[in-house]
Amino acid sequence: MRLHSKRLGWLDVEDKSFSSGGAGQVHRALDANRRTYCVKLLTKPKADDFAKIEHMAENPPAPLSGGWGQLCWPLDLVRSQAQHSKAFGYVMPMAIPGSVELSHVTNLRWPGRNPPPLAQKLDRCSAQGLARRMYLACNIAAAVNEIHKFGCVFVDLKPQNILVAP
Repeated sequence: MRLHSKRLGWLDVEDKSFSSGGAGQVHRALDANRRTYCVKLLTKPKADDFAKIEHMAENPPAPLSGGWGQLCWPLDLVRSQAQHSKAFGYVMPMAIPGSVELSHVTNLRWPGRNPPPLAQKLDRCSAQGLARRMYLACNIAAAVNEIHKFGCVFVDLKPQNILVAP
C-alpha cells in the first residue's frame, strides 16, 4: 500500500505487519530514497490521537539521540492522499537492527528456540551479564530522565515498548 507523509513524501508500506499492539499494527515502509521507516496504522484511534501525534511530530525533543540510544518519535502523520484525506497512522524511524523488546530481558528465559547473541551478553548466571543488566537499567533510567527534562510524559512506558540493541 502507498501512504503519504508531508515530510517524507510517498511511502511504500508492506502489507504484512511485523508487530502489533492494542493501538494498531506496525509495518515496514520505504521512502523514495529507499530509507526504511516504520508506520503504525491505528486500528481504534481516539478522537484526539491524531492531534497529539501531529503535535509530537511538530515539536520533537532535541536531541532525539544522544549516544545512549535512539528515541523512535513520530515524524509525521500518514494519509492515503497527499492532502485533505483522513490520517491512518504515523511514521517513525525504524529501530536499531537487532533490537529486542526489553520484556525478553526481563523474562526468566529468552523466547524462541534460538536466542540472539544479546541473550548471552545479558546472561543472568554470569557476573558480567548481571553487570550489563545493571548498566542497561541505568541507561533506561537516564533516558527517561532526559525525556522528562524536555517536559514530556510517557503514556505507555512498559518493557514491550522499550527495545534493547546489541
